[in-house]
Amino acid sequence: MRFSLLQIGATLGLAASVSASSPGRNVFERAEQLRAKAPIIEKREIGKPFEHPRLQKRASPYLNNVTEKFWVNGSALPDVNFDVGESYAGLLPISGAANETRELFFWFFPSTNPNATDEIAIWFNGGPGCSSLSGLLTENGPFTWEAGTLEPVQNPYTWVNLTNMLWVEQPVGVGFSQGVPNITNEVELGLEFIGFYKQFVDAFNLHNWKVYLTGESYAGFYVPYIADAFINAADTVYYNLKGIAINDPIIGDETAQQQAVIVPFVDYWENVIYLNETFLQQIHDRADQCN
Repeated sequence: MRFSLLQIGATLGLAASVSASSPGRNVFERAEQLRAKAPIIEKREIGKPFEHPRLQKRASPYLNNVTEKFWVNGSALPDVNFDVGESYAGLLPISGAANETRELFFWFFPSTNPNATDEIAIWFNGGPGCSSLSGLLTENGPFTWEAGTLEPVQNPYTWVNLTNMLWVEQPVGVGFSQGVPNITNEVELGLEFIGFYKQFVDAFNLHNWKVYLTGESYAGFYVPYIADAFINAADTVYYNLKGIAINDPIIGDETAQQQAVIVPFVDYWENVIYLNETFLQQIHDRADQCN
């Protein structure tokens, strides 16, 4: 495209008059505006994420138009003085129905392990009614905040180092989850969860991923029933269950699982059991040795 000298002169004159008539737009203001628009340049190292949050968002395979609203700025969590890494948190419905009002709260941390490309572990706390965020914040999450401590600390033993981790507050009614609870047994709980998980898989494009279910305490009930729902769904695109693990679980009637502490029991019923002093001392000594 060619410009005449007359066009160039007119353009320069107009620019000069605008500059003279806008003294408030000083050079520092304009420089700041240009700096804000400047491209972010950062060399990416293999196996390491970008340091700048905006570049991290663009580089993540989990970030899309659906999951954008769940993205968590890992360097801006209240009272956390370090970057917890890439994560996503929020509410997803337990079904695809347009009028569904029941939603479960989740917090998803992609793994720092480059080999964990097609698998995910889902953690459940027990109760029933306990928030799975207690597991994230005090046990196996990327940062922990233990009772009695001043502030959170990084967790070098987080399971995120090994695989992609999902903590879910369930069933409906627990924690930040939304809606009116309406289930009455663990079979219904399993169906509720797989409804949520299907929405999660679609949102983050995790189809055909291997799934591992784990948890503690009353998760001894949750995990088997949810696993049963996965298996009965007969759909490995969404429910490709590969294993379960339960830790210190409740798996039966509470009466059968009550802790039986021998020494206090024997001491309490001493007048009924009629054990001699020598044998009683042996029991106390053995208890002290075994702690």
